[in-house]
Amino acid sequence: MGGEDSKSSSLSDVAASFLISGVLATTFKTLFAPIERVKLILQTQTSSRQMAQEHKKAYTGFVNAIVRLPKEQGFFSLWRGNLTNICRYFPTQSVNFSLYDVYYEGLIHFFRPKTKKGQDILSFLAGGSVGFTSCILLYPLTFCTTRIAVDVGDGRIIKREFNNLPHCLRKVYKTDGYKGFYQGVACSSVGMFIYRSAYFGIYTSAKRIYTNDPFDSNERILHAPFLVSLLFAQLASSISMILAYPLDTIARQAMLHTGQGLELYATLRMVGGKIMQRDGPVGFYRGMFTNLLTTISGSLILVTHDLAKEFYIKKK
Repeated sequence: MGGEDSKSSSLSDVAASFLISGVLATTFKTLFAPIERVKLILQTQTSSRQMAQEHKKAYTGFVNAIVRLPKEQGFFSLWRGNLTNICRYFPTQSVNFSLYDVYYEGLIHFFRPKTKKGQDILSFLAGGSVGFTSCILLYPLTFCTTRIAVDVGDGRIIKREFNNLPHCLRKVYKTDGYKGFYQGVACSSVGMFIYRSAYFGIYTSAKRIYTNDPFDSNERILHAPFLVSLLFAQLASSISMILAYPLDTIARQAMLHTGQGLELYATLRMVGGKIMQRDGPVGFYRGMFTNLLTTISGSLILVTHDLAKEFYIKKK
């Protein structure tokens, strides 16, 4: 009976983590959606067919884009692609947080580390593994989110490429089949492994050091003041984003060339080579400073998830 109760409790914890992280992700993603759309446009506009049109001027930065987009496409265009992003981000974050605990506990049980350093390494490995898993499972939604968000068509001078998620799914499938939804997946999955590895690993390790957590404790939810936890989360989010950003840029730009029937961007190596040839190293980091603003949402999700789960555990 005790084993069944323990198994039931574990499944209950996973379900609670899934729901908590999903709700938090939906809330913060909606709040930061305009910033994220601007980031995607700045990151990919050099590969955009719409931006290459003669009468379309490139966006020069965050302020320029955030001012021009409502004028050109309407105020609510700042949230273009947000519904699709929520459809992607809710399950993505739910999988990340619920599976992180499962992966971490499984790695602890399998490797039985004898030092705190060993525990920290497993935190990084568990984080990277859940990032890789969620990326592979939900990549078609990531692809559609990107294509809809970077669509700068205003319906007048420049025709919109995709109206919504179903339209994007039908149109891409018609031209490229299922493989079209996985353009750039190899680069993106490696980047997500790096991102989530640093995201979870740095945060957990920093809190473990701050709280002087005893070696025999395998808990991820370590008690620290809210502002301290938020600082660690922001540090983790920022570092992980910077490390993974070049790979993300390659993957995002590769996505834009699905459906063209061109061999120009046939391989990720060619994508990276074109970016380097056209813009130099800076091309891999376009939109990065704008994206630093969105890491605030990632930090808030990480900290509030721990607080909410801690509250849930106490109430059980």
